[in-house]
Amino acid sequence: GKFKDAGIKENFIILDINGSRVNSQDDVEKIYDSIMKSSDPDKVMFVTGIYPTGKKVYYAVPLSD
Repeated sequence: GKFKDAGIKENFIILDINGSRVNSQDDVEKIYDSIMKSSDPDKVMFVTGIYPTGKKVYYAVPLSD
């Protein structure tokens, strides 16, 4: 879906989204719901994470269509 479209590849470990620590799929869903309910017209997830190689990567995942 949108993560793949943003370039996020398999085995990527999400550390935080929009500055909020992520420990589970539930955390991702709660952050997503919060972004979608906001009045900001530019809905985006700024994702920080690492790959198993240890490479730290940052992605911007647009949620607005």
